[in-house]
Amino acid sequence: MATPVYVVVSGRGEERRLAVDPVPFTIGRRSTHPLVIADPHISRDHAQIGADEDGYYLLDLAGGSTVNGQRAARHRLTPGDRIEFPACPGLGIVFDPAPDASVLLTQLRAVDRTEGTGELEMLRLFLDFARRLRSARIVGEVLSAMLDCALRLTGAERGLVFLPGADGRLEVAAARSTPGAPPVDATTISHSVVREAMESAAEFVLTGAPLEAGATADLELGQSIVTHGLRTVVCLPLHDPRLRAPTVAQSIGPTTSSSHLPRAIGVLYLDSHAARPQLSMVSQDLLRALAGEAANLVTNVRLVEAEERARRLERELELAAAIQQGLMSGEIPRAPYLQVCGHSVACRQIGGDFFDVLHHAMAGQEGITVVLADVSGKGPAAALLAASLQGIAHAQLLAGAPLTTIAQTMNAFLRARPVDDKYATVLLLRITPDGAMEYLNCGHQPPVLTSADGQCRTLLETCVPVGLLPAAEFASQRLQLASGDRVLASSDGVPDATNAAGEFFGEERLLRLAAEGAGPEAVVAAARAFCAGIPFNDDCTLVEARFTGAAGA
Repeated sequence: MATPVYVVVSGRGEERRLAVDPVPFTIGRRSTHPLVIADPHISRDHAQIGADEDGYYLLDLAGGSTVNGQRAARHRLTPGDRIEFPACPGLGIVFDPAPDASVLLTQLRAVDRTEGTGELEMLRLFLDFARRLRSARIVGEVLSAMLDCALRLTGAERGLVFLPGADGRLEVAAARSTPGAPPVDATTISHSVVREAMESAAEFVLTGAPLEAGATADLELGQSIVTHGLRTVVCLPLHDPRLRAPTVAQSIGPTTSSSHLPRAIGVLYLDSHAARPQLSMVSQDLLRALAGEAANLVTNVRLVEAEERARRLERELELAAAIQQGLMSGEIPRAPYLQVCGHSVACRQIGGDFFDVLHHAMAGQEGITVVLADVSGKGPAAALLAASLQGIAHAQLLAGAPLTTIAQTMNAFLRARPVDDKYATVLLLRITPDGAMEYLNCGHQPPVLTSADGQCRTLLETCVPVGLLPAAEFASQRLQLASGDRVLASSDGVPDATNAAGEFFGEERLLRLAAEGAGPEAVVAAARAFCAGIPFNDDCTLVEARFTGAAGA
């Protein structure tokens, strides 16, 4: 381990390069660490990079470190590994990063051809460097260096790499010209050849006397070549190396196309206004190797970018899930006559269920209202709509609105906005100290009423879900609770939970658990045991309201 090892630390728009010295290389809030992270979410002694006879490793000291997106208590480090701390989004540490692009490119350009280093050796050196370059930030420099090699190798005057943009149209990702040649003007190249190579995955090597339209009339490519006075054109599609099909023969002159080649992910283009025998004599395999390496670079960069996007999305979903749980995990109101508890589990990171509990006074009489809702669909869209409905319900409850008004307001909100036919089932329960309960069920899973002696019955009265009909009518129901009565309400994700055999958890099991006095968390635990490792296929939310009796006051 005599060779110095470094880490690159990036965050808050800054980047630093630190030597891993001394070892162990400690990380944390403590000011004596080689790497100090002054963030309250980071522990004083958070992690360290150690070394043994097998190399370097990361040791997590606080249970809050990841390597390449995976939680890691102890992880053997390899060059390029990315260390992150989920509590500090945006902060990243790259262990033993690839050499800086400027250093590699300087070394590449320093190859002295007068000392016997031929074009093949220069290409080999470039390919070796290219394989070591992993950072998406330097892809432009790498492609430019590759074009420098291609121009030397073929004797062409200009070289460009085209990649599809966000709208699918081909855009110039890199462009180079030989010393002394005018700067590359992308408007004076044969775009028809580039488009044909991209669309047909065909290879082109067109060279010889001034190219005439008749020579390529069958390809409908000649006009642009003649217009720009080109004598030599090489155009190679870049194939995703993971999908590369068997190589087909390439012709000198018109193109050879093959329907079994995969669609190109980009195009390497070279041309010259002068006849270049060197270009036409270049090994086709060598040119394909050059295009293949470019495809490798582009594919690797896209994979890195996709991984970074996935990590950012994962962090955003984790934050959204924390916010969603926070909206439902606030302090539930306590009253001497009523005990309320709830539990919600999303089948994905964030779900479309929510519950809310509010203690209020209306017309001089206090009461507690429970809201339980299930928005159609799953994921972020359902979660966003659920948060909106929760806000509407909470505001209406604070204003002392009747249950029917709350349902009508939710219905009007959904009907007035284009939300892809989204609707929600909603259950509203209002219980006062004397045990009077008013409930309004808008298409929701019927709640279960259990008496003190374990007798259960399902409250089947229901209206339509909110958001389905513009002029929907909602009517509430009333009943009297006795001391010890419990109301258990759930979303349909609970009875619809299935095991590996496709069997539903079902309402009978839910009724039996209610009769046994199981609360929300116990019911969810029973559903998990029933599913035996099969994930829930819908969000599961339960709320229980237990009336202790008016005398409890």
